[in-house]
Amino acid sequence: MTSRAVCGLAAFGAAATTLVVAASALLRITADFDAAGTAHSMLPATMETAVRMIHRVGATAAGLAALAVAIAVALQGRARSGVILTGAILVLTTFLALLGRHSAQAPGAAIPVANAMGGTLLACAFAALSVRSCRARTRVEGPAGMAVPVVTLALVLGAAASGTLAASGDGNLFNPWHIGLGLAVLGVVAYSVFHGYDMARSGCARRLRRILFAMTVVQLALGMIVAAIGGSRATTVAWLHAMAGTLLALGLASLAARAVVTSDQRPGR
Repeated sequence: MTSRAVCGLAAFGAAATTLVVAASALLRITADFDAAGTAHSMLPATMETAVRMIHRVGATAAGLAALAVAIAVALQGRARSGVILTGAILVLTTFLALLGRHSAQAPGAAIPVANAMGGTLLACAFAALSVRSCRARTRVEGPAGMAVPVVTLALVLGAAASGTLAASGDGNLFNPWHIGLGLAVLGVVAYSVFHGYDMARSGCARRLRRILFAMTVVQLALGMIVAAIGGSRATTVAWLHAMAGTLLALGLASLAARAVVTSDQRPGR
């Protein structure tokens, strides 16, 4: 099994998982609970059925991708880095499958947060493995270039968890912790773009940094709009805000994966 096959399978897994995260976020954002705690979707019945079908198909595809990646990596005998990422993919896939027996619209914040964080981390693990498995990819930034993306990714996940908690609890969407984490993400990405730019001798890495900075600005702006509008009127914007965070996390995971030099990415493997 070639590195290109692992790269393709992992990229497919990342895309499928992102689709699941998108469908799950839409179901969660459009859920309305009555006094008895019963969830009712604000989506039209046909659209809700379609979104749930997309969620099931995407989850099945992601599970198959995880299994295929595990087999491919085992046959290829990749270095420890690939094995660790593959192990993380299997653990997260199993965790989300067990969590899946609970409705995405279950009341309370614990399940929505676990679902959102688990799905985002799984997509990031797939994306990182895909980047690290590409034979044509050269690692040009060194281990020092990994620190900023990893720290920023942790902040993005923290901000996502904070936002999900605030939305699930019908709390104040102008939560200072949530806004503070968003501003911290913007600051760290800005540092990565303007001060870490000379570390990125790869044109692709430089372009990715600029894209991540623009996406961070857009996500922060969407979050402020959601907080200002509030209620069901902000459903579409809230979904776009959540997806911008997911895509930002994927980009950061890919950037971090590019920065590590390991023997298994050298040409000829």
